[in-house]
Amino acid sequence: MDRLEFLNDHYKDSFGLLKSEQSNRNRLFICLCIIVIIHFFLIINTDSIMTIFINLLKDTYNIDISNQINIIQNLLWFVLLYFTMRYYQSNIYIERQYKYIHKLEEDISKLSGIEFYRESKSYLTYYPLVLDFVHILYTWIFPLLFEVVIIARIIMEYLSYSYIKVSLIIDFAIFLCCFVLTVLYIVAIHRKTPINQENE
Repeated sequence: MDRLEFLNDHYKDSFGLLKSEQSNRNRLFICLCIIVIIHFFLIINTDSIMTIFINLLKDTYNIDISNQINIIQNLLWFVLLYFTMRYYQSNIYIERQYKYIHKLEEDISKLSGIEFYRESKSYLTYYPLVLDFVHILYTWIFPLLFEVVIIARIIMEYLSYSYIKVSLIIDFAIFLCCFVLTVLYIVAIHRKTPINQENE
């Protein structure tokens, strides 16, 4: 197998993995949005949302935790942290894979003498404004709205307690993890690299 054939096979495998991860990322984004919406509604009307969760657990699993609201709040924060980590990992992996795909296309183009830039130069030429806006939504607006919601949520939770409880400390620790992860995600996704500069 010559180098060109090897690179072409490797490109197809890499591109397949990228597409698979994009589907995974989209599912994670939907799940994360649902969890963020739940936290948002908890800010607006905590009692109603908690009643829904309690009834859901009671009807589905025959578990009555009506006196353990703190457990539900802890659980919701843990779920938020899990999907936050998974979504950011997936998105950063995709960004890194794109850079690798661009490099493979460049190498294949040089070896074959044929322009082979499906995902790099060809895709980025005359990039539509609507895709720019979608990129801004994914990488700026959503993370910033996410930060606003979790800050408001932890403040509301703190104000609802008459004294500091272990469950509040746990929730605050998870909040800090989500907050820091989001800041690091924004920095990572907007970090200037040769490929990012080429895309602008």
